[in-house]
Amino acid sequence: MVHHEHKHAPGSHPSGYVHHEAECPYCRSGGFKSKDEELSALEKFKQELGDQIKDIERRMDELKR
Repeated sequence: MVHHEHKHAPGSHPSGYVHHEAECPYCRSGGFKSKDEELSALEKFKQELGDQIKDIERRMDELKR
């Protein structure tokens, strides 16, 4: 993952999020206001990562042929 400087106050970023700003669920949401909001954002992010992995695996299979 690409590290970046967040635009929000230092220390206000939840621990464990080190992503490119466009990919970071915290930055994309403008900050979580509840646990449910964070869970929803993380579920969406997880799905997007899964889709990216499928694309990578598909391309790797094409290259191996």
